[in-house]
Amino acid sequence: MATETIEINRQISQADWLEFFDAFTKDNRGRLLTIELLDQELGDQELIKAAPLWAIARDPADKGDAIIIETGRETVSYAHTIDAPIDVWAGQDENGVILVLKISDSQGNHTLLKFQRE
Repeated sequence: MATETIEINRQISQADWLEFFDAFTKDNRGRLLTIELLDQELGDQELIKAAPLWAIARDPADKGDAIIIETGRETVSYAHTIDAPIDVWAGQDENGVILVLKISDSQGNHTLLKFQRE
């Protein structure tokens, strides 16, 4: 089976992050995802694979300036924090379902959240 290529072409405005992540969490809790880190110093790493989404939260600049991705079923079992995020991009399928979120930080690193289809 060929690997599907998803074009990451929808930028989420920083002013909308809090509302976007709240709605995305509500609509996608439990959906399986893989988290990959593309780090300029440490290289590319797969941090977690096929874990259920618990939440994606935004801490604004005056409260820590981070995006936190949490996985787990009944409680949080894993958390990944992106400090000083600068942009968020989404990749969608032909039906508008988000399959990839790419979050970049001020250090030039990127976190990819790859979601399984429902």
